[in-house]
Amino acid sequence: MADFNPSPHDRLTIGGLPYQVMPHPAVPTFAFGQEGRKAFVYQLAGGPDRSLYALKKFKKAFRLPELVQINDKLARFAQWPGLEVCDRMCLHNRRHADILDLYPDLEFAVLMPWISGSTWYDMVIGMTPLSRLEALAYAKAVADVLSALEESKLAHCDVSAANVIINPNTDRAHLIDVEDLYAPGFKAPAAKPAGTEGYAHREVKNGYWGPLADRFSGAVIISEMAAWHAPEIRKQAEDEHYFADDEMQVDSPRYQLMRRVLQDIAPALAELFDEAWFSATLAETPPLKAWQEAVSEAYQRENVERVAPEWRSLGT
Repeated sequence: MADFNPSPHDRLTIGGLPYQVMPHPAVPTFAFGQEGRKAFVYQLAGGPDRSLYALKKFKKAFRLPELVQINDKLARFAQWPGLEVCDRMCLHNRRHADILDLYPDLEFAVLMPWISGSTWYDMVIGMTPLSRLEALAYAKAVADVLSALEESKLAHCDVSAANVIINPNTDRAHLIDVEDLYAPGFKAPAAKPAGTEGYAHREVKNGYWGPLADRFSGAVIISEMAAWHAPEIRKQAEDEHYFADDEMQVDSPRYQLMRRVLQDIAPALAELFDEAWFSATLAETPPLKAWQEAVSEAYQRENVERVAPEWRSLGT
C-alpha cells in the first residue's frame, strides 16, 4: 500500500463516489496541491454534484481520531457565511474502506468544498496592489464574518493570513482550517491554539481556546487589509504578514505607519487599533462588532465618494 502522493487526473473512489485529482493551473504536470503546517490539501473534482472539492490529508502527528467527532459537530455551521468548509466528511474505516484500503495515510483526512479565491497570505507575499475601495471591501468582508462569529460566542481561534480566503469576484471572505473552532459545548483540543506569528496576542502565546480568541488577530488582519492600498504598507510588510513577531504590541515604526494610514481612512479605525494593540488581555480588546461597524462606515463613505463625481442633477 502506497502513500497518497497523487498525479494530475488520478481517479479516486471515496464513499462510493468518483473523484479526479485536478492539475495545477500554472504547472499542469503537477497535482493541484498545497502544503500547510498541519496538512496537505489537494483539489479534486467529482462527487455527488461534480464540483470542486478540497481533500485535506493531515500530517502524521495531526491524524487524530477526535477529528471524526469534530467534523460531525462542525456540520451545523456549514450554512454560515464564511464557514462553508464546515460542510465536510472525515475519512475513517467504518465508512471509507474503499479509499483507505488503498491509501491508509488518508485516515482522518477531510473532504470539503473547494473555496475559490486567494488566501490573504498569497496576497501579502505577492504584494498584491489594491485600490482603497478594494482594501476596505476585503476588510469589511472579514469583519462581517468574524463579528457574526463572536456575537454567537464562536471563534476560529487561529485567524491569520493563511486561514482567510478572499474571493475578489464576490468580495466575500471565507475561513479555512476550522478544526480548532471554539463553540459552546465543544471539547477543548488536546493542544490549545497558540496563534500565528504576526497575529497573536500575548495572552494566547501559551495556548488559548475561547470565545474571545479572534479579537486581537481579527483586529490585526482587518487593519492589514484596510491599509493594504497604501504602497508604503505593502513595502514595509514582514514577508508573510505586516508585523514582525518581535514587535507585536509594542510601539514600533510599523505600528506608527499602520496607525497613520488607518487615521487617514477613518479616525475610528485608528482608535480601535490602538485599543487592540496595547490591550493587556483579550477582554480589553474591542469587540469585533465595533470593527465591523467602523469598517462598514468607511467602506460606504469611500464607495459614495468614488461614484459621487459621476452624479449629475436631473435639472442640468
